[in-house]
Amino acid sequence: MPSCHKCAHKFEADYKPGFRDTCPSCQSYVHACRNCSFYDPSAHNRCREPTSEHVGDDRGQNYCEQFVFSGRAKGPDKSPDAKNMFKNLFGG
Repeated sequence: MPSCHKCAHKFEADYKPGFRDTCPSCQSYVHACRNCSFYDPSAHNRCREPTSEHVGDDRGQNYCEQFVFSGRAKGPDKSPDAKNMFKNLFGG
């Protein structure tokens, strides 16, 4: 069952997100790289689809035509964002 990359909200198995859809639980964009089955942080452009274009914000809304909503069940996104990493590094 597909779930939100940020809060792990569960979606119906046949749900096809539109470009502007947001998660009803956390309001993050659903049509985002982190919710795509091709997303791979170790791959070129963080995507296993060779014809994909670079997307700067992998958590934000995108218009990628290769997007396939991931069926992987996953927990909430616990990776630190850049702002928190900066605060941890330099204090504040």
